[in-house]
Amino acid sequence: MMSNHIFISRALSKDSIFYRLEKQGYVIEGHSLLSIDLLDFDIPENFDAVFFYSGIAINHFFSSQAYSSDLSYGVMGKASALKFKTQTGHKADIIGEGDTQRLYSVISEKWSGFNVLVPQATHSIQRLERLKTINCLSLPIYKNTINSDIDIPQTDIVLLTSPLNVDAYLAQHTHHGKDLYAIGETTAKRIEELTDRLVPYCDIPSEEALYNLLLDNLT
Repeated sequence: MMSNHIFISRALSKDSIFYRLEKQGYVIEGHSLLSIDLLDFDIPENFDAVFFYSGIAINHFFSSQAYSSDLSYGVMGKASALKFKTQTGHKADIIGEGDTQRLYSVISEKWSGFNVLVPQATHSIQRLERLKTINCLSLPIYKNTINSDIDIPQTDIVLLTSPLNVDAYLAQHTHHGKDLYAIGETTAKRIEELTDRLVPYCDIPSEEALYNLLLDNLT
């Protein structure tokens, strides 16, 4: 196990902010521990709003569906908001800023009584579906499963980017003696459930925020 190696459970673009750490002698390796399979889907009738948990859902949904000015749209965070605008040319009506409780309070207030379509993964935590003020129409449009064939590198700095990636990582490696970081509160809670450890997590679940969280703990 090498202390200058960092693993992140997400595929990184060539210009990812994490590669800045190479100048400090760190080796960065990033790839998802999940397999993603896009599904065919049919749109139900009679809904007032659409909410997206992820960029994958946004991309796949709008590959076959058009933006409608008659609907209201919401996204989980700033990264998803950028995906949404790229796909539709419009700004989402509701954008999460990292505080999920505040986000759901805004949704409860603005969309009270709405039928809300939620395109999502087959293994979704479905937090929005717990709100009593709206009627959620869950729509699985992609399948996310653990890819057990991936060889996860041995490092002592591990950045985990979703609850299912937490499951995948801990199925292969122990958490003992490692510095674990979570991209957001939901991922941190999954780590706590499986390890009884409280780990640092980002207030805003984004790659940049995760980088800054790590950087603060490395220096």
